[in-house]
Amino acid sequence: MRALSIWLAGLAGVVIIHVVTTICSRRRPRFVQKATQSITDPLRTLLFGHETSAQHYSYADISPYFWVNGRPPKEKSYLAMARDGFANYSLEVGGLIKRPLHLTLLDLRAMPKRNQVTKHCCIQGWSGIAQWGGVSLHHIVQLCQPLPSARYIVFYALDNKSTSEPHAQGPGYFYGTIRLELAEDPQTILAYEMNGQPLPIVHGAPLRLRVETQLGFTMVKYIRAIRVHRRLQKHWLGPRWLAGGLISISARKRASDLRGVAVRRREQRQRLIEAASEENRL
Repeated sequence: MRALSIWLAGLAGVVIIHVVTTICSRRRPRFVQKATQSITDPLRTLLFGHETSAQHYSYADISPYFWVNGRPPKEKSYLAMARDGFANYSLEVGGLIKRPLHLTLLDLRAMPKRNQVTKHCCIQGWSGIAQWGGVSLHHIVQLCQPLPSARYIVFYALDNKSTSEPHAQGPGYFYGTIRLELAEDPQTILAYEMNGQPLPIVHGAPLRLRVETQLGFTMVKYIRAIRVHRRLQKHWLGPRWLAGGLISISARKRASDLRGVAVRRREQRQRLIEAASEENRL
């Protein structure tokens, strides 16, 4: 009977914690995100931060269907690039580096190529195996030569969630970050091929990140720019999920628009007051 009581008390405690954390996360999602990251990120870095991926699946293991998450960009500029086979695509590399880079797909394909057959593990619970071909991120890092103070790499996407997702939680362009040392992993690559073919649009064309020691949502698709930083900026909406969020360019514009609406309303109210005063005088 005592054991049952202890079990029921433990179960009740789990339920209470779940209810409280759910309420808090719905009311203050960013606070809960940062609070949990402050605990889990240091532990994960301490326990697993120095591990490298050693996946070597065979071509026979490749999944017949690789699940698709999210929707591709809908911007006219992206659609035009896609129609031209991304011939005009250029990857910008900047930030705390000695040598800024602008690389076309041809430039990337001319670099030493890395092929790997690895398992993609999604936070939603599914997984899939595919062959990825691309250039080692370590090679790009060596070319751009980060400064000693550099700590993080930020990947900016062509994917504007304001238009690509019908129920987006917020407007802006998606981004992701990883620690600079993750670029040292031989299986951390910028992929432009999947299963021996040019990277499909639904899987991130023209270029996507592969970090095989991380979950799938950290592997930014539709990469348009890379910047190296010393720290994660406070004004970014999601300093990391492990590494992900939205750059709320549109949010700032919306705030500006709302201020403009408020000014116009005050001016209209003032005109009505003046008109009423004039009418009373008459």
